[in-house]
Amino acid sequence: MDNSCKYKPEVKPAHAFLEISRDFTTPAELFREAIANSLDAYAQRIWLRASVQKRKGVEVVVIDAADDGQGMSMESIRAFLNLSDSRKRKEPPPGRRARRMSGYKGHGTKIFFNSDELEVLSHDGGSPVRCRILGARGELSEGALPEAEIQEISLEELRKQREEWNLSELETGRGTAIRVVGYHHNSKSGLEHGLLRDYIKWFTRWGSWEPKLCTVAEVKREEVEDLKACKLYLRGLGREGMPDQDEEVPFGHAFPDQDCTDIRKLRTKDEGDPLRFYVRTWAFANVPLQRNPDKRVDFLFALEGDGARREYNSMLRRQGKPRRAGDYLSEERYGLWLGRDFVPIQRFNSWVAEKSEYTRMHAFVNAQDLALTANRGSVENTELELMEDIRESVQKLFQERIQTHADYARFEDELLAVERHRHAKREGEDYKRRLKKLESKEVAFIDSKAFYSPTSETDLIALVAGVQACLPNVLPFVVREYDSHFGFDGLAARNRSLAINESQHLFVEFKLDLRKEFNHSFERLDAIICWRASVKDGEEVMDLSGNRGTYKITPRLDGTKARFVVVPNSGRNVEVIVFRELMKEQGYEFKAPGE
Repeated sequence: MDNSCKYKPEVKPAHAFLEISRDFTTPAELFREAIANSLDAYAQRIWLRASVQKRKGVEVVVIDAADDGQGMSMESIRAFLNLSDSRKRKEPPPGRRARRMSGYKGHGTKIFFNSDELEVLSHDGGSPVRCRILGARGELSEGALPEAEIQEISLEELRKQREEWNLSELETGRGTAIRVVGYHHNSKSGLEHGLLRDYIKWFTRWGSWEPKLCTVAEVKREEVEDLKACKLYLRGLGREGMPDQDEEVPFGHAFPDQDCTDIRKLRTKDEGDPLRFYVRTWAFANVPLQRNPDKRVDFLFALEGDGARREYNSMLRRQGKPRRAGDYLSEERYGLWLGRDFVPIQRFNSWVAEKSEYTRMHAFVNAQDLALTANRGSVENTELELMEDIRESVQKLFQERIQTHADYARFEDELLAVERHRHAKREGEDYKRRLKKLESKEVAFIDSKAFYSPTSETDLIALVAGVQACLPNVLPFVVREYDSHFGFDGLAARNRSLAINESQHLFVEFKLDLRKEFNHSFERLDAIICWRASVKDGEEVMDLSGNRGTYKITPRLDGTKARFVVVPNSGRNVEVIVFRELMKEQGYEFKAPGE
């Protein structure tokens, strides 16, 4: 009996929609997708806004993305809502240059489904269309596909709706406006104006580094000229000074205005480290790969000092200044970025630099043949052989065209000189610090030998070892082994005359200051040697296991004092030796130098 059958695997649509919408993890990615869609639609003006509105007494986050692109018909909006159904027009409008299409999988727009309400207004020259989806995130979470209400509207209705959304500039012309309400559970985090502006200039097509490539490599590309004439207006949450007005964000990634390699001139800005303002840029356009010459890369590499960066990048974290949403350190952002469409995707700093050097790099590689993940967050879908070819081709360019350049050699020489100067300066400062520290120490003399008061646990161990060498009987035991790396610091024996293998040894812990919280266990501990004790007679001391003991000070007949941590239900108490007091009892008092 034949029990075989043919079966085609199925996809659970709601689950697929939900997972893809959740793959996009930050609100800024919504703006990235909106920019890509607008540019693919040949928009010349783009508006991006985030605001907080009150609806029925409840605050809701509203995100608007609008453009004057080609617009969508009812059929196009259906494709816009579908999964993996991209139907973008590749041909440009009459009289316009063709653009590079960045959206083709039909995944990116699903980020809009992570919302309570999604509304689309679009006009492609035919009948305007309005689309509305309520509760998309909730429906998907329950395993159901949300239902979209799509209807044709009149030009007057379009104009009125655009005015209500503060988009009167569009009037009744072509274009698309998308309103997302309650994105990602109404989270405001990630929608701050400064953060969004920085993200747009780094990780979207509007922040393309292709204009800089064209300038440095002296090439001309039509798309760069086209997009330079376009406008993007941004209004995030909490814009300083003008919270209710749009900011015009210029096209292109931010770089220093010009290179500056004249070290003499740079010393007028910073005598000690002129490289803080050093800038040198190299660019190589349309370079064939070594093993795949039919595939090309663009490579831009700049050496930039931190001072030069701070003149154009206000998001770099500033020492002593309050943190701002989205700020970062140079090492968290700069380096060598690999990407597609001139949008950085993933860093590969090790391709051209050691870990200590990449923070001075402001470098990009563009490869249009990269295969990206659905959320555009990684290039890991690219074939390994192609990735290796890109890496080797970039390394060859770096080694043969940049490292051999006289400017790079001079930079490295100056960097070495700066590091030597900085090291020497640090050594001098460290000498002064340690000398001042030494001068503040108290001193005691034993047989004309000076012993200084400790300022650390390591100092105390050294002091006890040195004193015990001069006064073998100063302690009621002899410390035979020291190790402050792990566990108890000392191993000691009370019988000095027996050999090591004949004696039972005890554990000793060294503390600069004995406090109520003791970061070791009382178990197996016989003695604590401290320089001073902040804990008072009768107070409790707790070990790291939560066991408690009572600190007891008892006078002896000879006038000295015995100190113990008395641990209940323990076979022994822990002896405490306050070494400063012990030395004083022995006739050796630590005093300020000169006393």
